[in-house]
Amino acid sequence: LACVLFAQYECRFTISPFSPPSITSGGERLCLRGGASASGLNPQLKARLEKLINEDRVMLFMKGTPEQPMCGFSAQIIKILKEKNVSFKSFNILQDESVRQGLKVFSDWPTYPQLYVNGNLMGGLDVVKELVASGQFDEELRSGHNSNDAGDMQSSKDCKADAGRASATSLKEKLTKLLEASHCEVQDLSDGCGAKFQVLVVSSAFEGQPVINRQRMVNAALEKEMKGIHALSMRCLTPSQFASASQS
Repeated sequence: LACVLFAQYECRFTISPFSPPSITSGGERLCLRGGASASGLNPQLKARLEKLINEDRVMLFMKGTPEQPMCGFSAQIIKILKEKNVSFKSFNILQDESVRQGLKVFSDWPTYPQLYVNGNLMGGLDVVKELVASGQFDEELRSGHNSNDAGDMQSSKDCKADAGRASATSLKEKLTKLLEASHCEVQDLSDGCGAKFQVLVVSSAFEGQPVINRQRMVNAALEKEMKGIHALSMRCLTPSQFASASQS
């Protein structure tokens, strides 16, 4: 696994087969570890989560049910899975707060939906859409390896006030500085029912990183702000990927 270190905003990589990805900024270490190494859970909850994510080969943790999704992101990922004829089981995290909060720690992934294959986190909507667009979704589905979104779109029954939330400008400034982004766009999609943002980050720090680690880097950079963000959709590109996308 790669460790991402930020010292005085200088980005460099070290390779260690034993250490999980992490960011250090201003003396503060932000861990990007995967779910298997989560240590902040009591044994009973961790055992329950492990059982749940392995309940079926493909498990979707979502808001609502496939028949009645309670957020737009969950509805979209259900649509993709059905179009791909993927057999899956789902778990409604709105009905169990301990699972909802515990899985965020277990997977080191702060938002929903979360899609697991063979007990490994593939990601959420943004990642699934990117894998489908690149033609890699079927391969990832077969292999069940860790691959990649993040979206926690709130339903009308699950709204929180926007007071004191981060601004698009402050998020852009922080992402640009911590990830040394050559290009960064942040769009505020808030609708009065929780803070919602869409971000595009272009950085050489993403070179060689799978999509899920790139998005974990963004989540870690915005660790403090994520507590007040209810939906975050993101694209994390290398400079060459951005150049190619701009030309197409």
